[in-house]
Amino acid sequence: MNKKQLLSECGVTYNWFSVNDEFTWIDDRPIPTDEELQNLVSFNKLRIRRDQLLKNTDWWCCSDRTPTQAQLDYRQALRDLPATADPQLDENGNLTGITWPTPPND
Repeated sequence: MNKKQLLSECGVTYNWFSVNDEFTWIDDRPIPTDEELQNLVSFNKLRIRRDQLLKNTDWWCCSDRTPTQAQLDYRQALRDLPATADPQLDENGNLTGITWPTPPND
């Protein structure tokens, strides 16, 4: 991924623009390195996917339902991922290096 792609997907707002493929930085903060941007993008992608998985299981915790311990453990493992995972991006910008928790069967 090039710097413009990384900036677009990192989940942090920076001030920059591009005209005719020329990259111009106008933010007061220093330009992040490619490694810093890769890290931001990988964690942003992790959080997006994690949030989607949590949303898919929100119904387990409705007020008229009692979730099983396995369901609670799964949701906790998803919430813990940003602190326990080391996400990376492959050459195509896909998220790798994540061991996703297995959803319970009940």
